Amino acid sequence: MAVYTHELYNRISLGWNQDEKFIPEIAAKYQEYITEIFFSPPLALKLGNGKEHYKELELEAYREQLTEIKAAYPHIGLNMLYNFFCMGDHLKPDKIKKLLDIPQKLDVGIEMLSVSNLLLAEIIMKELPHIKLHLSVRLNIDTFEKVAFLVDKYGEDSIYCINLGRNSVYQLPLFQKLKREFPGIKYKIILNEFCTRDCLDSDLHSQMKAHNSYLHVERFLCASYQKHNWWRYFTGQGILPSDIHHWFGQMDIFKISSRWLPTDQIAKIMEFYLNGEEVSLGDIIYTIGQGGTRFRYNPEFMAEIDVDRKYPQDYWNRRSKCKFNCTECGYCKQVADSFLKGGSNNGTAVVSS
Repeated sequence: MAVYTHELYNRISLGWNQDEKFIPEIAAKYQEYITEIFFSPPLALKLGNGKEHYKELELEAYREQLTEIKAAYPHIGLNMLYNFFCMGDHLKPDKIKKLLDIPQKLDVGIEMLSVSNLLLAEIIMKELPHIKLHLSVRLNIDTFEKVAFLVDKYGEDSIYCINLGRNSVYQLPLFQKLKREFPGIKYKIILNEFCTRDCLDSDLHSQMKAHNSYLHVERFLCASYQKHNWWRYFTGQGILPSDIHHWFGQMDIFKISSRWLPTDQIAKIMEFYLNGEEVSLGDIIYTIGQGGTRFRYNPEFMAEIDVDRKYPQDYWNRRSKCKFNCTECGYCKQVADSFLKGGSNNGTAVVSS
């Protein structure tokens, strides 16, 4: 186990869960590693019906907690998410004005906005040029040409940070090329999202998070996978804590999805990554993984796996060379088999002790 406190200094983007314990147990304890916290607008503003945090504070308490964080830890940026996956009536002039006025009216020191569509991005570039603009993972920016298009259209100086798409996480040569060609932009990836690759429910997931008060996880396709396709659970783009060092020097910001999580769970995730720990499948399912939680909605899968087993020793080596030809490759099938009770590793996916 290695300790990565130096490498992760001021590099972690963390979701604020609106819990009263967040400041003493997270912001205070891990302040030197947190470069920003991200959060949605308060529900009281009625921009949507989505429940996007572990707790949902009333407006005044929301403002007080953010003000306290900013006063105590001024280096931590406040990044508000405008992740309205479908804009609808928000495109009306009066609604747009309301969106643009929110950072100033909240008066808590918001310097950053994350957006999930380019129409709103263009408006913010024009009307709020002082705001540091983040492009959301929901824009699915996962190729060099997509970034090149954005730079050609808006200029490198107009975009502060790009949260690169979920399917790009293991493409280190892409990151190297982006840093070389467009060094003025910061690049971010999500560490703990273990959702399946090529998911056909990703749009539904995003819409439900934005607009529903309850996320019906049990209705997603991944909750009903059968034994022949359980291997798809292991195609996700999450990064194991023991592998995070491979991204050092390639990535500016490491995001931990944590808005929905209780504070003690956020602290455990921070420790896993700061210490580069070798984790078990149970650690992913029950603690680390956003997306790993979907596994729990499949009782047949949970009954047949050994959650105490650790990931294969060749996992990084194989995943970093992934050609995204899952049905032909078979490696993730071998990984899945290695977690089955009494399963063998076929000599390729070697389970570490």
